[in-house]
Amino acid sequence: RDYGNLNFLVLSIRSAKREFSALKKLQGLAVPEAYSWEGNAVLMQLIDAEEMIRVKLKNPDEVLEAILEEVSKFYRRGVVHGDLSPFNILVNEEGFWIIDFPQSLEVGENNWTEILRRDLENLLKYFNRSYGIERDMNSAFKKIIGDSGS
Repeated sequence: RDYGNLNFLVLSIRSAKREFSALKKLQGLAVPEAYSWEGNAVLMQLIDAEEMIRVKLKNPDEVLEAILEEVSKFYRRGVVHGDLSPFNILVNEEGFWIIDFPQSLEVGENNWTEILRRDLENLLKYFNRSYGIERDMNSAFKKIIGDSGS
């Protein structure tokens, strides 16, 4: 995104507001619970887990499918993550959580389909490189958006 000449404080306040708004829309899904937002800070649930990039998954096929399903639920609630990667997915024995939403956008905003495709591409490349799992990006995209088109 082009933010023009806005200063860092204004940008960080906008990012925090955007993250809080996205987390509230996604409440009940595999995201941290957001408690409050003020200025450039979001108070949210602490999750005792590791970044997915640092963990060797026991069941990567199942985890990938579950993450794709979660991204589809985000879409149905009108949210695209905007920076989905194995660094922004926490995992532990209980499951996974998708974090870090300051770059999220609403379905319908400029370039949302390109951003969703980039998110999926990052995820699919990671699972292919790390686990040899191959998924077609276009099929994954269609699965996420269902019959709603782009």
